[in-house]
Amino acid sequence: MAKFNKKKTDGEGVVYAEVKYSGGICEIGVAPSMSAAVRSIEKHDCAVLMDDPGNNQRWYGRTGTVSDIIDEAHQGRAWKPDAEKARSVSKNAFKGLENFTSEIVVSLRKMQAEPRKMIGFSIDALLNGDENIFRNKRKRRIKRETIGLFVPINALGGINADIMMFRMAATMAAAQILEAQGQCVEIYSVAYSTVVNGDKSGCAIIKVKSATAPLNLEQAASAMSAWAFRTVGFGFRGTASKVLTGRRSSGSGCSENLPYELAEKAAEMMHCDHFDVVECIPRSNDKKHELKKAVDAVVKTLLKIKAKKN
Repeated sequence: MAKFNKKKTDGEGVVYAEVKYSGGICEIGVAPSMSAAVRSIEKHDCAVLMDDPGNNQRWYGRTGTVSDIIDEAHQGRAWKPDAEKARSVSKNAFKGLENFTSEIVVSLRKMQAEPRKMIGFSIDALLNGDENIFRNKRKRRIKRETIGLFVPINALGGINADIMMFRMAATMAAAQILEAQGQCVEIYSVAYSTVVNGDKSGCAIIKVKSATAPLNLEQAASAMSAWAFRTVGFGFRGTASKVLTGRRSSGSGCSENLPYELAEKAAEMMHCDHFDVVECIPRSNDKKHELKKAVDAVVKTLLKIKAKKN
């Protein structure tokens, strides 16, 4: 059974913990926002760990410098280039999630109390950039239970940035389904890898959406993009090593699915009452295959959550 070896707070809601689990030891960093993660990285003189994207758009999703990353975090700006890329990927690959042919999606339709389209909002509105689809104007009593979706944003080194957007798009649909049923949903981006600090694994977790806030497309796209994972994600994991052991690591490692027992401890760190992990790490640059895998992973999670609640 996983247990905390040590836990340290760092201000602004940032928490670091060393967790012992069946696979060894994992260093976990949790931040309430991308800006809080970046400020913690700077505080511990670990900004050097954030790679300069330069002109490598295939790897990072867009071009830029470390200064761009830091400036955007400090200013709390919505990162429009990432949202534009997400819309482009969705437009080319999503032809209406409600019409997806997966047998799991067909099962999900059956579980809804009222006849409606599977995802509960218009794909056309999403692609046209209408952010109003993410706002629920009905007054709703906040439920005691919060469902947290921990979405792995990491991928193998050879995976293109565009492919990494699929889980973000599928997870937004998941949040809409759950909120339409009256649930409170939080979304966290998760970057978990083994051998991050010697033989230790590392995990960076950043909140993308709180339970009481509407989903902001631009911020979500940014927090779950290749740009964030391959700069801030590595930097945050390397900072966790320094805070917990006194020696920073590179923050890089071998991408793997987040183990269930580590997700449980992460949920404790974030005071999340209920959670589930969307297990889906791209292994190829085949858009059709990876999109289907992303959608099926999200739907499988929704069915599992419903089974637990029943």
